[in-house]
Amino acid sequence: MEGGRAEVGRARPTRPPLLLRSTDGERNRRLDALDALRARREALQAQLRRGASGGGGGGAAPPATTSRPRETDATAPLTTASLLASQRDEMAAQDDALEALERSARTTKHVALAVGDELDLQARLLDDLDDDVAGTGARLAAAARQLRGVAARSGGCRSLCGGVLALAVAAVFAILFIRIARLL
Repeated sequence: MEGGRAEVGRARPTRPPLLLRSTDGERNRRLDALDALRARREALQAQLRRGASGGGGGGAAPPATTSRPRETDATAPLTTASLLASQRDEMAAQDDALEALERSARTTKHVALAVGDELDLQARLLDDLDDDVAGTGARLAAAARQLRGVAARSGGCRSLCGGVLALAVAAVFAILFIRIARLL
C-alpha cells in the first residue's frame, strides 16, 4: 500500500518474550499458527484490493440493479482520492485493532498454559501427599498391632500401653502436619 501502513510482511521478532518459557516444539507450533494467520490476512487483503480495482476474480457478484450506491454523510463531501485515503486509514485502524486482539489472545493463552502447569504440579503434590498419608496409616496400624501384642503379654500395664499408643498417634499426626505445612 502506498501512503498507508507498512506492508504486512514487515520484519517481526521470531522469538517474542512470552514464548521464551515454552518448549521449542510449542514455540514452533505457535509461530507456524501465527504465520498461517498472517498469510490468511494477506490473502484477504489481496482479495479486497482485487475487488476494489474491479478485478472480479472471487469478489461478490455485481448488484442486480444498475442504480448507483448511496453515499453517506461522511463520504459525500470526499473526493475519490480522499475516499481512498479514508479507506486506507480505516483499514490501518482495523489492522491495529486486530493486532491488539492477537496480542490479547496470545497473552490469555500463555496465562491458561501457566494455570494448567500449576494445576498439574498441585495434582502431583496432592498425589504424593496421599501416598505419604497411606504409608503413615499403614505404619500406624502396624505400631498399634505391636502395642496390642505388648499389652496382651504384659497383662496389667494396660494404661501404660494406652499412653504409649496415644503418644505414637500424636507423633504421627505431628509429622503429617509438618509435611502439609511444607507444601503450603
